[in-house]
Amino acid sequence: MTDIITLLQPAVFLGWPLKTKGSLRRWKHLKQSDMTPAYLKRLEEGNVGVAFGAVSADPGGHVLAGIDLDRADVVEAFLAANPQLQENGWLSRGRPDRMLVIIRINGNYPKSCKLLDGDKRPVGEWRVDGCQSIIPPSLHPDTDQPYELVSAKPPLLLFFADIHWPAGVSLTAPDGTSSNDPNTHLLSNTEYLKTVSEERIENPYPKSVSEKRISKPYSETVFENRNMDIESLVSPFIVPMRGHSNRLLMGLARRVKQLTLAGQPVDTRAVFLTWWESSSANVDPKQTADEFLERFRYAVEKSTGGTDLVNLWHQASEVAAPGSEKLLDDRLKRLAGLCHLLHQANLAKGHDGFHLSCRTAADLFGVKPMDAWRWLGCLVKQGLLEQVKKGEIFSTSGVASEYRYAG
Repeated sequence: MTDIITLLQPAVFLGWPLKTKGSLRRWKHLKQSDMTPAYLKRLEEGNVGVAFGAVSADPGGHVLAGIDLDRADVVEAFLAANPQLQENGWLSRGRPDRMLVIIRINGNYPKSCKLLDGDKRPVGEWRVDGCQSIIPPSLHPDTDQPYELVSAKPPLLLFFADIHWPAGVSLTAPDGTSSNDPNTHLLSNTEYLKTVSEERIENPYPKSVSEKRISKPYSETVFENRNMDIESLVSPFIVPMRGHSNRLLMGLARRVKQLTLAGQPVDTRAVFLTWWESSSANVDPKQTADEFLERFRYAVEKSTGGTDLVNLWHQASEVAAPGSEKLLDDRLKRLAGLCHLLHQANLAKGHDGFHLSCRTAADLFGVKPMDAWRWLGCLVKQGLLEQVKKGEIFSTSGVASEYRYAG
């Protein structure tokens, strides 16, 4: 694993459960500075993904890009048209009829999009900002076999124009335009020096968050004096796989309501259309965009704003929670900070306690639920947390354990 990661560096790598291509855990906040030896060592415990786009750019600003080919004849035709990649490039695959080609791009490049054949059938993807792919020796979720490294060489540096696409294959954006058309504008790599998620979380909070600010209502704490653009707003709620569209859309509705409560005008239709453009491929095709739009508008209208757990988790890294100075592990200090912020957010709403499940904490920290259960138990034993009510894991309601921060 270490040798494979070395070939792709500099890059951002992601840890996922074994035999998966990802999970609902957020990852777009990660930066190259987070790729510490300890972090990379932990990746050996499961499947590993590599993030594409500017987040994995080299010192020269050359972004990492992935060409994911999903059909045997397209794989064969692509490699025949690009012999330099077959001989000197990075190639891996999870199945015999598929191939992932990883390169670095010099200059302009198009946004992430689908690859379609001449009959408009999907045959793969062009992956840059906002995308990731699983790399060897991860285990494929369908075959239970390790991904195969076909060519173990550092990614070749190419201009986008140097990539030769097989006859009939095009990079087709959701609006139907083709990125192979020379008249189509290609985005400059200077437009991607920061990903959407990086811009969203870079310096959203001061280096230290005072008790006075923590005690404010949550919407005021998070969104005060903060510029918002639609892509950064929608990014954490894009649907990665079937079965999660309603939950993520309701989360987006709560985020929009938080903004409106903080006095920021939001174009709900524009927000929804941005979400739909990125999520529709992973939504039940029996449900129409209009149905989702009405559901989204209703949720925004009826929502009270809720608590944005992901942003609180990012904020927790900058908060020294009362009593956490006696903890030795930085991860437990951050968990204590998260619990403190959750308690403060709920106090502002008149509730003296907060709910947090082991599974949710595990997803945030990238560990197993049992590890998160032990960590929460440790905070209870240390006197930083008080468990008000144990979670009802086997009940139909599935209510998580309730805590108070007592540090």
